[in-house]
Amino acid sequence: MKQDKNWGKQWLPEALSAFAVLFFRFVYYKNAVIAELADDSASYINLNWEGFQRGERMPLYPLLIRFHRLLWKNHYLEGVVCCQILVSLIAVVFLYKAVKLAVRNRLIACMAAVFWGCYPGVMGYDTVILSESLALSLSVFLLYFTVRYIRHSTGKNGGRMLFAAFLAVCQKSALFIYVPATFVLLAMQFFLQKE
Repeated sequence: MKQDKNWGKQWLPEALSAFAVLFFRFVYYKNAVIAELADDSASYINLNWEGFQRGERMPLYPLLIRFHRLLWKNHYLEGVVCCQILVSLIAVVFLYKAVKLAVRNRLIACMAAVFWGCYPGVMGYDTVILSESLALSLSVFLLYFTVRYIRHSTGKNGGRMLFAAFLAVCQKSALFIYVPATFVLLAMQFFLQKE
């Protein structure tokens, strides 16, 4: 019985953080307009390949919308928003893991996760048909895999980091800045390793 109480105390910061994020997001999403359209939304919904050819649009988000259109027919925009919300919540967990891995302090990791998870500027994109929600989440995934690679320099972790960079760039062209940075990091790790 004492082990159960110790387990509860051990994970109390994470449990309180998760409760705060879920509660705050529930209240926020309950009062938000679901599948709100912005000025740019039509170009994503209509899969504007001209924008892709000019480098203004990346293909991942329009393809995600098409996938949801196949699944949900008339309610596909609500499906896209549900996907954005789910990925955004998973990104909170990955941010916690990235900060914990980087600074090795659970309380700081919990505070960062609560700040990110409850920040209206992050949540505000989750209910709108824009690529920014997934771009923010993919940036967090890329951060996690980068920190993981720095801490544990294995080929598998390097591959995951590069795959996350690829997805991030396919989502938002502005995230292309991460690609040269990750290749510089990989080159530095390669030359600094003694093995």
